[in-house]
Formats: sequence, structure tokens, C-alpha cells
Amino acid sequence: MRKTLLVAMAAMLVLAFALPASARSENAPTKIESLIWADGDQYGTILLGSLPATHQNAHSFDTLYMFEEQAPVAEAAHGRDYNGGRWLPTPVTWADGVDPYLLTSEDAVHEAAAAGHVEIGMPQYDGAFLCPLIP
Repeated sequence: MRKTLLVAMAAMLVLAFALPASARSENAPTKIESLIWADGDQYGTILLGSLPATHQNAHSFDTLYMFEEQAPVAEAAHGRDYNGGRWLPTPVTWADGVDPYLLTSEDAVHEAAAAGHVEIGMPQYDGAFLCPLIP
């Protein structure tokens, strides 16, 4: 499961640094368009870095479901219990024999889990990060 998380996080960073130099500066955070799914919509984001997370402060983070096969899916978005882009990455893996299909909301992730199509791992507290959603 940790491999899934690392691959997904690496993919996000590769996307960020694949931008032409003219699109970013050394001092400015990296903005990425249409990277995270939430409630059926895609949001852009700004990669701002890691954050300390523990079981004691988990309530101030939202779950970000991380896949190898698609963009991450957010538990929350603007207007719905959103914690400002503080994420606890949570690996999601497809079951053997299931062809991956697009999931675009937390409800869809949980429906796929209930159907036995995916397995939702444990939140990765040591991988928590700040990455606000941009409509």
C-alpha cells in the first residue's frame, strides 16, 4: 500500500516539475490545473509542502484517496467540511481481476470498496501535506 502512495505522490510531483520554467518560478508554489477529483468535479491545486499529522490532529485534515491509475479523489471540497487542503493521503488499490475505472467522488470510492473492487488502506500520517483545491 505504501508503494501506491509513493507512486501517486511521485506522479503529482512529476506533473508539477514537468511544467515549463516560464510557468513557475523558484519562489512561487507550483499550480497544477485539474489534478484532484472531488464530488464529481476536477480541481486544480497548489503544491505547498508537507505538514505534521498525528492521530490527535487528524480531525483538521481531509482524506485524499491516492491511486496508481488515476488522479486522487478528495473527501471534501469547498462548501462541504473542507479543511483548506490539509490532506492525509490514503492508498487505494484495485482488487485482482478488476479493470480500473474512473472514480470521481468519495461516495464512488466507498461504493467501489463495498463492491469489492478496491481496498482502502490506512491514512499515511507521515505523508500529510498542504495542497488547497482551486475551483
